[in-house]
Amino acid sequence: MLNYIKESLKRMAARRKFRTYKHTITDYNFPGAGAFRYASWDTPLSMGKVITSDHYQYYKQFIKEGDLAVDIGANIGDTTVTMALAAGRKGLVLGKVKCLFVGLEKRGLFKDV
Repeated sequence: MLNYIKESLKRMAARRKFRTYKHTITDYNFPGAGAFRYASWDTPLSMGKVITSDHYQYYKQFIKEGDLAVDIGANIGDTTVTMALAAGRKGLVLGKVKCLFVGLEKRGLFKDV
């Protein structure tokens, strides 16, 4: 329980601070999708996110080659990537993520963050 509370506090702190993070590039090769590279940000909120062949197979049930799909709340894009693999080269997947800092910058409040 104590570990859960510590991790929860880390996530809350990460949401409140604007920082630049490093990234890790991972190579994947899924049957039916081929080889690709995925860059994941090394943040407290996204550490340990892994794209699996199971995710790809799951979205392949719903998204066919050439389909258009939208990922609302894309965050770091791990789901967007698996959806794009399912849609293939002829398909299109759009990832939408709410960006608080863009809104603040447009209002001239970014300097206060």
